[in-house]
Amino acid sequence: MDDANHGMPKNERRQDANTYFLFLLVFILLFVIAASVLFQIFIWPLEKRTEPIYTELGTAVSTDPATYFDGAAFSLSYVRIDTTDVKRNKVGLYNVYAQHGMERYSFPVIVKDTEAPIITLPKHRVILARDKEYAVDDLVETVFDRSGKTKLYASINGRASSRVLLTHNGSETIQIIAYDSSGNQSMKTLDVFVEAAPVMKGVKDCYVTKGRRVDILSEVTAYDEETGDLTDRIKLDAQEVNWAHEGVYTATLSVEDEDGLTTTKEIHVSVLPKSILNDMLATRVIDMKQDRIAGADNLHTAGVGYEEDVHIQRAKLLPCAVHIEDFEPGGYGWFGSGFIIDIKGDDVYICSNQHVLAHSTEYSKIFFYDGTWAPYEVLGLNESQDVGIAKVNIRFLPKETADGIRAVQFDQRRWRILNKGGESVFMSVIDLNGKSSMRIGKTVGLSHLYGLVPDYTLRTTIELEEGNSGSAIMDKYGGFTSMATGYYYYGSFKSFHSITADIIVENYEAITGNKLYILGRITN
Repeated sequence: MDDANHGMPKNERRQDANTYFLFLLVFILLFVIAASVLFQIFIWPLEKRTEPIYTELGTAVSTDPATYFDGAAFSLSYVRIDTTDVKRNKVGLYNVYAQHGMERYSFPVIVKDTEAPIITLPKHRVILARDKEYAVDDLVETVFDRSGKTKLYASINGRASSRVLLTHNGSETIQIIAYDSSGNQSMKTLDVFVEAAPVMKGVKDCYVTKGRRVDILSEVTAYDEETGDLTDRIKLDAQEVNWAHEGVYTATLSVEDEDGLTTTKEIHVSVLPKSILNDMLATRVIDMKQDRIAGADNLHTAGVGYEEDVHIQRAKLLPCAVHIEDFEPGGYGWFGSGFIIDIKGDDVYICSNQHVLAHSTEYSKIFFYDGTWAPYEVLGLNESQDVGIAKVNIRFLPKETADGIRAVQFDQRRWRILNKGGESVFMSVIDLNGKSSMRIGKTVGLSHLYGLVPDYTLRTTIELEEGNSGSAIMDKYGGFTSMATGYYYYGSFKSFHSITADIIVENYEAITGNKLYILGRITN
């Protein structure tokens, strides 16, 4: 039997296979081309959005591609967003950049501020001190705004201000208004209660000599209208004062009432050498009326100033002048003048002429600048130099008078200048009612013509009258120059004389044993 081949020849089968693979290849190629065309037309393309893009101040800028493009999710997943140019905490116009394949896009983004500040008020009852000024910030718990920049105002009865000052006790309604930098506004109503805050008295800066201690709170009191005396509630917050070491230390005094209102005062404690403290008092750098002073030798001095004005000096020195008299019920007696030369402890030392004090009796009186009078004791008299020293116990005086009197200040730096003449001087005289009068003149110079006193006297142009004897004559700075003693006629010429400062000092120190504090004292 023949081996017959009923199929295709081998070469024909090979040709058919090649045709099949060629056809498959063409089909795949056409499919890829078609798929690529379809991908480029329907899947890959994105449409850039044109509407404005806004973001609220302080919030993050969107990095979602769908914010900026419309397109297939597959294509959007290949978008990369760059927001580094946007300042989220500053209002303005910025650019956001997008990278998609080989394409780079930019989008304007506007950072805007449309949210008003958020005001948080205290949850507790708000009590404010009467007549105390508050910043509006002190009346709220917090104010939040994304800009970080707000301005607060308080409106009371339609009047807006950045400060709050209430002058009447009772309830008050305050409108708290907050604005941000973009003009957004919010408002809240705050009900407050107003009452008087505690009052502290006797709070003064302290000046103390080195090595001496003082109780800072010993003269301080506190009072509240609602509670009453709060002195025992005063708290002292002070850095440690080294009383043995010179320096300036700070202390804070505070007192709180039942409603939580607090009054705070700050003082300075200065620890100084005695010589410096004495000089500060003598030159009016400090004053016992305004400052607390301990350890100085001249606590009650009227001091000298730098104003070349006799009227200014007269006002400061009036508490130094005294009126002295002794009248019997029938009207017979005598009167004269004097001045306070020193105050030490309970003793007020008075200087006058010997011829004024020589006739003193137990009924004689010294009247002070406010009309208050007291008995006195004569300590010593120098007839040849016409100087007398008397003493008054300060306990005879009312506290107000005792606190107000002052002693004249001696300034040896000026004596030689004054003795040469040509310097402006004045004299204050008071009567038994405390009424004062003043005369102004100039120094003429030292003179030995006044025969009633063997030593040199200082001549001035101040006209002396009966009752002026013993008055202090002061220079334009407030320093003591001399004590009026009398006048003398040389024919028709009238000469006015006064006892010089150095003679006054010698007599006072010899009679009392005390040492006066003298500015620029020359020691041998």
